[in-house]
Amino acid sequence: AASEHAIVVGNDLAHELFGERNPIGERLTSVETNRGQRDSMTMVVVGVFDASYPTTRGGGRRVYTATEKRWRHDVLLIRTTGPALPHSQPLQKYLRATAPHLPVVEFARLGQLAEEELKVAKQISVATAVAGALALGLASIGLFAVVSLSVGQRRREIGIRLALGGKPMSVARSFFTRGLRLCFIGVAIGLPVSLAAIKFMMSAEVLLMPDFNATAVGLGVAAVMLVVASAATWFPARRAATVDPTLALRAE
Repeated sequence: AASEHAIVVGNDLAHELFGERNPIGERLTSVETNRGQRDSMTMVVVGVFDASYPTTRGGGRRVYTATEKRWRHDVLLIRTTGPALPHSQPLQKYLRATAPHLPVVEFARLGQLAEEELKVAKQISVATAVAGALALGLASIGLFAVVSLSVGQRRREIGIRLALGGKPMSVARSFFTRGLRLCFIGVAIGLPVSLAAIKFMMSAEVLLMPDFNATAVGLGVAAVMLVVASAATWFPARRAATVDPTLALRAE
């Protein structure tokens, strides 16, 4: 309820704003525009944390503050000297003796809570990776089926080309490039949309996962897609090159 709000900033932001000065006690002003009206709030720096520590909230400049709307009144945060676990039993006895009507649900260390949150984020990442692998497998089967169907439908054309002196590798190359063209179109459309959706969900805190290098992930996914698509396209294309022109023309 005070006019000044206490905040804890990262050492990267502290160095950017205050240089080599001690940031403790420095004041910042946050300005927000709401329905045409500008509201300002003064914040005082009371602590600095290591910004290189990984977090599920993504990267960027982070500022932590406790406001009246967010602070939970049913949680007691206790700072201990040394490991916190040995203090849990004495604390439970003290609370039962001094406040027997107070329902104490559980004791948890901050490190334990952070580990549980990261564990959930890892489980979501694994589930997403498995779903992506299944989708990649289904797409590969579909691409294989499309190229195989195209080879079957153009069997007579392939026979005529080979009978007129066309080279088998030229026939295989035409089907191979057609299959890769489909893959390039899919990657060009799907990859930017997927990365944008992940970034949006991370910014909205719908998806909790560590920040990642979007460029590296995009190149890696594109490389995997191209390798799988090449394998799924090459076998039907190679079969097209082995068509016997006399049997193909006789069948028609």
